[in-house]
Amino acid sequence: MALGTTTIENIVAHDAAALEKDLTSVKLDQSLSLPGVSFVIARKFTRVNRDIAFLGGLMHGVGKLFILTRAAHYPFVLRDRTKYAGLLRKWHAQFAKRILTGWRIHEEVVEAVAQYENLNREVMGDEPDLTDILATSYLVVGHAGRMQDLSMTVEKIAAFSRLRLDIMAVEETLEQAREEIEDLRLAIG
Repeated sequence: MALGTTTIENIVAHDAAALEKDLTSVKLDQSLSLPGVSFVIARKFTRVNRDIAFLGGLMHGVGKLFILTRAAHYPFVLRDRTKYAGLLRKWHAQFAKRILTGWRIHEEVVEAVAQYENLNREVMGDEPDLTDILATSYLVVGHAGRMQDLSMTVEKIAAFSRLRLDIMAVEETLEQAREEIEDLRLAIG
C-alpha cells in the first residue's frame, strides 16, 4: 500500500476550522469508534482479515472528509444542512473510491467504503464480507447509547443476518471494541 503520510496530513489539515464547524457530518468520535468495532466484528463473526476491517473502518469517511474540506471554501453550502447532506449522499462514495484507489488501498477496502451505506446491495452467497462489517459497524456506532432503536433495525438489515449479529452480540461487540477504540484515541493524541 502506498499511503503517504503527507497526503493524509494535507487532507486532514487542509481546513481544520471546517471540521470544527460541522461535526454532524464527520464525527470524530464515530471515526475513532468505527475501526475498533469493525476489527472486533471481523475477528468474532467472519473470516475477513481483522486488520483490513480496521483499515476499512479508518477509511470509511474519507469521501465525506474530502467534501467537507472543499465545502469550507463555500460557506453557503455548509449553512444549508439539507443541501450539504444531499451533497454527501450523492458524492462521498465516488470521491472515496477515487481517493482510495489513488492511494492504492486494497480493492476490498475501496469497494466496502464505497458501498457500506447501500443496505440493499446485491450479495452473492451468505458469507459476510467487509462491506457487511462496515455497514453494521456504522449503524452500531451511530446508535451507541440508543440500542433500543437499533434493535428494531437489526432484524430488517441483511448484513446483520449474514453476520449472525443480534442485539446481544452487538452489545458484547461494543464492550470488546472499547479497548481498540481507546488505543486508537491514545495513538492520535
